[in-house]
Amino acid sequence: MSQSGVIFNIQRNCIHDGPGIRTSVFIKGCPLRCQWCCNPESQTQNPELAFLPFRCVACGRCMEKCPERAIHPDQAGRPVRDHKLCVSCGMCVSACPHYAWKHYGKWMSTDEVFDEVLRDELFYRISDGGVTFTGGEPMGQREFLRALLKCGRYHGIHTALQTCGYASEEYIESIFPLVDLFLMDLKHMDSAEHQRLTGVGNELILANIRWLSDRGAQVVYRIPLVPGYNDTSENMHQTGQFVKLLGAKGLILLAFHQLGAPKYNYLQADYMLKDKPAADEEAIERAKCILEQYVDKVTVGGGE
Repeated sequence: MSQSGVIFNIQRNCIHDGPGIRTSVFIKGCPLRCQWCCNPESQTQNPELAFLPFRCVACGRCMEKCPERAIHPDQAGRPVRDHKLCVSCGMCVSACPHYAWKHYGKWMSTDEVFDEVLRDELFYRISDGGVTFTGGEPMGQREFLRALLKCGRYHGIHTALQTCGYASEEYIESIFPLVDLFLMDLKHMDSAEHQRLTGVGNELILANIRWLSDRGAQVVYRIPLVPGYNDTSENMHQTGQFVKLLGAKGLILLAFHQLGAPKYNYLQADYMLKDKPAADEEAIERAKCILEQYVDKVTVGGGE
């Protein structure tokens, strides 16, 4: 039976989310609130509305069509949404001829998702690629993710799961046979700092990583490098020691950037790191040199 869940993006021809050419399926919702999150539209599970002011010409059509009268003009005639009245029905999205309103997230069935995924099946075969389930946190929509992973198995497609690892051991165990590759983030080794930076401690995450390692799972470890937050020498050494004990041969550094900052404005959400500069070459090289004391290869990948 097909399951349904909320997807906020499907990207084809990806090359950074696992081996080969891949399709990345972005599942909405996340139990963490990382201060540096570059996908704020991924955090809540339900579909939500965003307003892109640079596209707006103040035509007023969204205000006319809103059934809840939740959109009002500001002094310049541009629309302002009352979040208390808005029910995210999407009438403003369909009414706007300039695409100034946007829905982040839509309900899709597993069949609909794999109709998209299978469009590039030939490329997966010739490049040893596949599908990557990412987010948000894909394990937040438990049954939907499990059904998607089963579809991957049914079609013989390599499956990767990009995850923060924050889920019960029982659930990890249930999907373990369905995942070919885990892409695991290591955000901070100190649990109190992890709690401060993400909203949750890291005990469960590290326990799940050890569980996967003990069972011979294929795991790629990734570090979102945020200068002034988790790039201290102490944390880099502790991270290197941890992955070395797991037998890891390599790590990926994801350098902090500001590419996601505009989306906070679109969602009318606060962004704590809006004035923080991107990770520079010196910070990246310093972290890389420390980590290379523990693993054979440190790669600088796409940013966080």
